[in-house]
Amino acid sequence: MHRGRTGKKIQARSKWFLLLPFLSLSALLGAPLCRAGDAHDVVVSQEPPAISRKEFQPWNPFNQGPKLPPGQKALTQYAFNMKVRFDDLEIIDQEERHGRWFVHVKPKNAVVRLLLNITIWTPERAPKKCREHEEGHRIICEQVYSYAEEIVRYYAVEILKKNYYGEGATAELAQQDAYSLAASELNKDYRETVFDYAKAVSDEYDRLTAHGINEIAPQAAIQEAFAKCGREMIVRLEEKQKEKDSNTTGAADQDAAHENAANHQSSELDKKSK
Repeated sequence: MHRGRTGKKIQARSKWFLLLPFLSLSALLGAPLCRAGDAHDVVVSQEPPAISRKEFQPWNPFNQGPKLPPGQKALTQYAFNMKVRFDDLEIIDQEERHGRWFVHVKPKNAVVRLLLNITIWTPERAPKKCREHEEGHRIICEQVYSYAEEIVRYYAVEILKKNYYGEGATAELAQQDAYSLAASELNKDYRETVFDYAKAVSDEYDRLTAHGINEIAPQAAIQEAFAKCGREMIVRLEEKQKEKDSNTTGAADQDAAHENAANHQSSELDKKSK
């Protein structure tokens, strides 16, 4: 019961700090995170957080639990997992040169599945203060995860606007290469926004509380951690957007470089064949 009330209190107090960086992302890109028509191209399913609470006996060599950092008595492990597939790939162009295939593809849809796994490790007979501190990490992860669907949907829509280059020994392998590039980009965007934000807030929460030793209440520490990390996340998103804009500008040059490299390879092979 107490954990439930605590979660609602934290959610009410820190909601705007949590939204701050994500609203900034929307403003930076000049578009809302969710737009009309996106649902036809991107399907996102978000599983409820899977939470496991485990006790261990640090004094027992056969039940010592997780490996803890020096001076730490308990641990909360979390994993923001994402699975993506593109069921429809448009082949923009593809050609074979001397046994090697080169393609450009455009994903036409994305199917994404999000998961959050949390495991809270506390020593057997741990004091209430220790358990409440670890529950604070759970609250942080759950709040960040509550916006994960909007974030990954936005990034997936951006993926669908782009063409991806691939090469391989066969046309199928070249397509798989381009497919992997698109999937990797979405994974990277999701990790650098959602996971990195949750980690930053959790790290700041640990710093403020000295891993649960200080007198500061978990509620206050979570609120302060979101406030600080929200501001820092805005700076990171601005830098990330500048980098993306730069990469977009150079995309044509990169494609040209690929083409030149392929033509050079063909030329060398022609010389050898003569």
